[in-house]
Amino acid sequence: MLNKYNVFENHLLIITEDFVPQEELLTRDDWQAGFNVLRRINGFLFYNSGAAAGASQPHKHLQLVPFAHNSQEMALPIAKLIALLPDQDGILTLPQFKFDHGIIKFKQTLDVTETDDRYRSLLEKLDLLGAEDQRPKPHNVIMVEDWMMVVPRCLDRYKKSIPH
Repeated sequence: MLNKYNVFENHLLIITEDFVPQEELLTRDDWQAGFNVLRRINGFLFYNSGAAAGASQPHKHLQLVPFAHNSQEMALPIAKLIALLPDQDGILTLPQFKFDHGIIKFKQTLDVTETDDRYRSLLEKLDLLGAEDQRPKPHNVIMVEDWMMVVPRCLDRYKKSIPH
């Protein structure tokens, strides 16, 4: 679905059929839906887990922004920094960033289960998982074919900037 409040050209929403709160964990079904679109459109996925993470709608949705130039580095300057990180298993961080975050690089195309497991390991490492019956703490996810990054959030904006 095209985003009627798009920030970028051809900005797409991937929404759940039935209402699910935006604060919920991403699930294997969410990852599958994201993969189905990401495999057809070269771009990046992102997820804002609730209002404190920048979500503007309460209905659960992933977002996809196509790369305008077919280049990850041109569309996402952070990709250049992540490319310099070692290709190793485990959770990585960028020393240039003075905020909590975690990055996992993918050595090969992952399946839905592996992606979900890695997402949850990032949440666990960043202390974002609530008790079993609670929602996770607010966070953002950004993902391309070869890496995923999670950033904890406590406010929907930086200082006095516009929300998102």
